[in-house]
Amino acid sequence: MERPSLRRLLDQGLTAKLTLVMAPAGFGKSTLIAEWIHKQPHSYGWISLDERDNDLVRFMEYLIAALRTIQPGLCDSVLQYIQETRDFSAETAMTLLMNEVQAQSREIVVVLDDYHAICEPSIHHGLAFLLAYLPRNMHVVIASRSEPPLPLSAMLARRQLIRISANDLRFTIQEIRELFRLTIDEPLTEEELSRLGHRTEGWIAGFSCRKKNVRAKENDIVAYPFTQQRPEQLEGDIVDYLTEEVLSRPTPDVQQFLLKTAVLERMNESLCNHIIQKESGKTLHEAVQSGLFLIPLDRDRM
Repeated sequence: MERPSLRRLLDQGLTAKLTLVMAPAGFGKSTLIAEWIHKQPHSYGWISLDERDNDLVRFMEYLIAALRTIQPGLCDSVLQYIQETRDFSAETAMTLLMNEVQAQSREIVVVLDDYHAICEPSIHHGLAFLLAYLPRNMHVVIASRSEPPLPLSAMLARRQLIRISANDLRFTIQEIRELFRLTIDEPLTEEELSRLGHRTEGWIAGFSCRKKNVRAKENDIVAYPFTQQRPEQLEGDIVDYLTEEVLSRPTPDVQQFLLKTAVLERMNESLCNHIIQKESGKTLHEAVQSGLFLIPLDRDRM
């Protein structure tokens, strides 16, 4: 489904060094980028990351492999350097990589998907160095559930960063109507659309499921109406999704924090301290940074 406003943001990002698409699970970050990238004239490399990739050597090898899908043999010298040099320098490796990319005549886009899985400081340092000296013919797109530890404020001030947030990714009522028109035989009533938009707040995973749950026109992921006849089915799917994709990932301390504060619609540190009967500032910050559907509402991030 076309979303012109988001495509314009992604297109605008090509004039900067970095596009950061940051939102909790199920907001369609990867799908949005994939649909956009396949319509671009630029060459691209895609890296899907997970927790096993917190190793600088592996990260560099994946980055080189992604670039080699664009040009076979690209970055041979970088690969040789990291394989032959013990305790190699991330900055030296990135410098070698940038030299080879800069020699290319084509525009190159590198996508780092699920970057929230990365916690290795040397990788963050190497990526920050890459972004600081990024060749003019290279652009980086990061999809993440949490804010990466990169110099984002400085990049934003220099107009080197375009951010796409959960608020940008939320489906409007008009977009929900269009999505359902494309994927099911029977259109939703305005009452059903309103109820669905209110219950999901535009969260695409909140009204998506496999074709087996609805009469559909495509074999792809499709949506079905949140009607009074099927609320248990929809809410059961959401519970399964949240359990697998969200609630199983935080640390035990954050899991307990979320369990005890789940009754609150709005929260701040002092209220959380009262609810859980201990200091909660660090845990609250970790929950927000982890992309666990907690949205800061003011300058104090409360």
